[in-house]
Amino acid sequence: MRQKLTFLWAATVDLALDGILGTVWFTVMVSLLATGISAIPALGIGIAVLWVAAAIGRGLRFVERRRAEALYGITVTPPPRRRTAARGFGGWIAQIFLDTFSAATWKGLLHHLATMVLGSLFWFLLSQGVDLAALVSRGELVRGFAGPGAAALTALGTLAVVVAYVVGAGLLDRRLASALLGTSRTTALEERVDVLQDARQGAVDAAAAERQRIERDLHDSVQPRLVS
Repeated sequence: MRQKLTFLWAATVDLALDGILGTVWFTVMVSLLATGISAIPALGIGIAVLWVAAAIGRGLRFVERRRAEALYGITVTPPPRRRTAARGFGGWIAQIFLDTFSAATWKGLLHHLATMVLGSLFWFLLSQGVDLAALVSRGELVRGFAGPGAAALTALGTLAVVVAYVVGAGLLDRRLASALLGTSRTTALEERVDVLQDARQGAVDAAAAERQRIERDLHDSVQPRLVS
């Protein structure tokens, strides 16, 4: 019983925050991504905006993972960040595009949308319940059904609906946090192996290019001496 009450309280707090934070997070990310993508042709200004969007997106996903872990007591394993093998300024730009169009970014955006909807519905049900109880108390809803007793019955019925919604939405929100903000340990290990293989291949390619450069320099420096 205590565990159920703890979950009910955690889900209530989570949904109350979802209605506020989910709306803010979703609005900020959509605005930044839309501005950045549309402004790419404008002297590359959009690339800087996308860099900001990717950094903020990673921070928001971190906050949401910690919030889910604190409220629901679950462990959300973050997916590994894919790194580009390119270096220099071109590598920086390539990393921005990798981060912007990665699955983690768009799954995080979908999570913000889902939490915004779930939280907004929670506040809508709560406000409608209060308004309904007030209407019943004044006798403006059903003739002959008014007064404090009728308002109390209406409030109890509304509370039952809200509690049922909180339980269902809380379970859904917990599953969405794991599915959209994290990954399974197996998938995380597989992606980590892919990242390490890409990094290893990049190191091998760089070493091969450096060896060819050294051989070419040696050849170019020795050949004139042989000719002379």
